[in-house]
Amino acid sequence: MARNTHDAPLREGLIPALALLGLTIFSALAGAEPAKPTAPAAWEKIVSERLAQKCEALIARLKSDDAQKRKGVVDELVGLADPDGLAVLVALTADPAADVRQSATQGIGLFPEGPASRRKELLALVRDPEPDVARTALEVLASLNDATIAREILPLLGHADPGVRGAAARVLGSAHDEGMAKDLLPLCADADPSIRATAAWGLGEMRAGSATSAILKLLADPDEGVRTQTIVAAKKIGDHAFVPALGKQLLDERFGVRQAAVWTLVDLQAREVAPQLLQDLHAVPSESMVDAAWLIGEFGDAALAPSALPLLADARAEVRAHALWILGRLRVEATAKDVLPLAKDAEPAVRAQAARALGRLGGPGAAAAVRPLLADASPNVRYFAALALGRLHETAAAGDLIPLLADTDNVSFVEDNRQAGLATVHAGALAALEALAGEKFKETDPEALRAKWDEWWKAHGGTGAAGDGKK
Repeated sequence: MARNTHDAPLREGLIPALALLGLTIFSALAGAEPAKPTAPAAWEKIVSERLAQKCEALIARLKSDDAQKRKGVVDELVGLADPDGLAVLVALTADPAADVRQSATQGIGLFPEGPASRRKELLALVRDPEPDVARTALEVLASLNDATIAREILPLLGHADPGVRGAAARVLGSAHDEGMAKDLLPLCADADPSIRATAAWGLGEMRAGSATSAILKLLADPDEGVRTQTIVAAKKIGDHAFVPALGKQLLDERFGVRQAAVWTLVDLQAREVAPQLLQDLHAVPSESMVDAAWLIGEFGDAALAPSALPLLADARAEVRAHALWILGRLRVEATAKDVLPLAKDAEPAVRAQAARALGRLGGPGAAAAVRPLLADASPNVRYFAALALGRLHETAAAGDLIPLLADTDNVSFVEDNRQAGLATVHAGALAALEALAGEKFKETDPEALRAKWDEWWKAHGGTGAAGDGKK
């Protein structure tokens, strides 16, 4: 047999022949009059031996009484990636076995032109008596983002099977037509939480400003998945009427809900949430306190600073630490006197944030309170104390900073942009010295770098840096 490496013969002879054979087989299986194929092309003579063998195997499967073997043809046809394979897949959607029909329907969706060119057949399949087939057909149709199709499947929003109802809701949401929001609203009260979540998603896709009441109700839904999806929908709709309810989501016991709320509030630039969050900070779960504090610091203004001061006396160290972080971000110098005592707090996390805040607030006594922290047992405290002295331009502290160039203890913290930060005490000390000196040295060898800074310190009136920087 002559070998041929082109795909054209496959399109001209093989797939049409398989399609005709498939229709004949399924008509026979269904007890109908089999289709009468016209003279099929002699594809055996023009395709390569490899393809011929593959096609013989496909035909054998199509003829099989084993539904699983017929189902396997779908994967083969999708793998061949030939557009004419759609004809065989459409034939397979008439198979007596529901799992074969479902697999074939899914296969149609895998062809780039499949859903658009076979929408008529897919619309017929949404009424298949087997819910899994109907659901799969709806999922394929959703990819078309077509409002006309969405209107045709409206009755399926009341289908007895939740999978079909959910897929129908997805078709509506994918159409992005706010005019159909009213059709989705009943599903917001569906007994199945996955349907309520899909309804919320659809309303978000529609940017349905008319659905404010429904969204507010779903934000209090008992199901975590529903609340999370509703928060995302609220972001897309963009109505600031959601902000108070979104702020309360930061108190949610579920991490995913809290994270979704943070990003939605950021996207909405919800500055009005800051006062309420500050009032509720003591009740925010530990895992979300950094997010709440960040929102207050990001959106708050100087007028909020007095409201943060009582939190400095909270019994929980994490509340005190985050209150300090907020005050540092708000940068109201008058609050520095209230921060000073916390540089001696029993908790390292609080001392670290006190140093960080004082470096930003400044004021009388700030440098004097921070400087002893360079000898603190906690690497985080030493790191933030070093940075603070650099910010405060406390040149007199250079002699204490130079030994910390040998301090390689690791530090972990949260940056101002909420990203996790990793550093060493050495890095903090070096940054502080460079800020004080207004210059950088090129030396990378630790001993050579230390010598350079000792030299600089002596040239600026110091007496040399004592100690080896080990804690």
